[in-house]
Amino acid sequence: MSTFRNAIQAAAAFTAIRRCLSVLPVCFLVWACSGSVHNGQDGSVGDGSSEDASPICHACSPALSHTCNPGLSAVERCIQYDSNGTWCERPESETCLTGCRDGACSVPFSQVSSGSSHACGLRSDDSTVVCWGYNERSCNPPAGAFKQVGAGYNSTCGIRGDDTVACWGFDSDGTTTPPAGSFKAIAVGVMHSCGIRGDDSVACWGQDQQGQATPPGGPFKQVSVGAFHSCGIQSDDTLSCWGANDNGESTPPPGAFRQLSAGESHTCAIRGVDDQVECWGKNTNGQATPPSDSFKALSAAAEFTCAVRSDDTLACWGIARLAGNVQEPTPPPGQFKLLSANGGSSCGIRPDDTVECWASYDGQLEPLHPAGSYSAASAGAKQTCGLRSGDATMACWSLGAWAPSTPLEGSFKSLSLGEYHACGIRGDDTLACWGDDQYGQATPPEGPFLAVSIGELHTCGIQTDHSVACWGYDINPPGTLPLGSFVAVSAGSRHNCGLHTDGAVECWGTFCRIGSGGSLECGEAFFEEDELPSGVLKRVTVGTFHTCGIRPDDTLVCWGDNSYGQATPPAGSFREVNAGYYHTCGIRSDTTVECWGDNRRGQSTAPSAGGFLAIDCTRDVCAGLLNDGRQVVWGELVSKR
Repeated sequence: MSTFRNAIQAAAAFTAIRRCLSVLPVCFLVWACSGSVHNGQDGSVGDGSSEDASPICHACSPALSHTCNPGLSAVERCIQYDSNGTWCERPESETCLTGCRDGACSVPFSQVSSGSSHACGLRSDDSTVVCWGYNERSCNPPAGAFKQVGAGYNSTCGIRGDDTVACWGFDSDGTTTPPAGSFKAIAVGVMHSCGIRGDDSVACWGQDQQGQATPPGGPFKQVSVGAFHSCGIQSDDTLSCWGANDNGESTPPPGAFRQLSAGESHTCAIRGVDDQVECWGKNTNGQATPPSDSFKALSAAAEFTCAVRSDDTLACWGIARLAGNVQEPTPPPGQFKLLSANGGSSCGIRPDDTVECWASYDGQLEPLHPAGSYSAASAGAKQTCGLRSGDATMACWSLGAWAPSTPLEGSFKSLSLGEYHACGIRGDDTLACWGDDQYGQATPPEGPFLAVSIGELHTCGIQTDHSVACWGYDINPPGTLPLGSFVAVSAGSRHNCGLHTDGAVECWGTFCRIGSGGSLECGEAFFEEDELPSGVLKRVTVGTFHTCGIRPDDTLVCWGDNSYGQATPPAGSFREVNAGYYHTCGIRSDTTVECWGDNRRGQSTAPSAGGFLAIDCTRDVCAGLLNDGRQVVWGELVSKR
């Protein structure tokens, strides 16, 4: 959980010499970008980041916010001189052959599919699947190339390169257990899915209480699934539906159609003769009342439908329920090639093959891919916040409702996010907190602070005299807070640990273990003084019921509850460690991330790339800060990357 947050931040301010080409003694390298991009068959590239082995000094910080230049064939590198007297290199611009968006290289996609609160896309450069959003195990796709991907409620399926189907996510009644054999197309719904086999017959799997997974025989061209019904276009272009029919959703109109899409309890299809949309089924909120325009493609969601007009702009009708609120499903302006709507969210592919998402069930999908450069990042249970590199102002993006809709104004030195509350140290060293304050955990004491750490229902910080202060729910047994001078503090669920100025670790609070049968056992009896590691530590981080630290030789030590293996660290050298609820992640000396412990929400499946400067974990979410200022999120929330 929250730990030694100042390690997440960049070092002090630096003097950047940025007029590259005019100052030869300082900025001297402009070279072709060999190894910095990889070309696909269509000329597309990856994220534009350099894979060159030339030195990039991690001490140079905050990271320079780069300028994305489309179509360039070289990467300009500037020399910086930081406050520690270190000369080092930083990329000043990136090559983006696929264009730019929000200051970053765009990633090309050939397909996109929106689930209820997550989305998946098929990259056009390597045909791999990328997922992002809320992660009920739905955002951890298997490796390898795919031909199609479909995101459902809490599961996702895709057609592999060999035409077999692979599914992942929440498994209910066989939703992630597809039949064997080859498939041409798939459609993923709430609790069932269907696909068209190589012989054009339809096969379905998952829940079948109302016959929604029992398709009729015969050849089909298309198939689409709703909540409890399914529909398809037969080989003669007529429609056939099966399953629930309480609202007429399985009673399609006659005629020839060229595309269809099933929503929760309604279905819409594009007629072949005039490109008009016709809908049937439930229409209580206008979801089955389309406009009279001509359309090229459509996608039906829970209670709304969106479609691509003949001029490639979007039109939507019905209502979208967003975090308990009813809103109009207003699409973004501009042109789109493809569209996918599901639940309360939608995603589309623009003409430049980039993906844009809007309005998800629990918040926003797209802000999980923050643009720009950041000097600090902190992960909460359903949100992430960062400090921008240039002015240290706050930016937050979320799948939850408690994060500030407008980030707190002003500059900050550090941030610490928890499950339902957060705090930050302002430029004048005072604290600002927001979120749940039931126990006073978001009402900090006055005065300057050096560090702050968020627990479950309480908060702790180090004051400028190096003493520890805690507020909120009182987790302490009878007695007082520890005395002495501290340089770091980490607040957990029910206990805290801190590092004294001499590196000695001290822990206090209520200590718990997960007992037999999963019961929670708490009390002083579950903490033994001899559990504390001998000697001094460089870092300390507290999870729910476990603690980890970094020794002076950069190896890890963990103690406490080990029910998921969260207190069994890997061997090797680490520069940072951070604990979540029942998992832990660390940055190795080579800047790669390794995680261990609970992985039910993908929180221990870290990104494989290196270049990490800092990580921060809370509950089942981790946020990582890369050496170019970008952020990556994994676990219960997953960023698009």
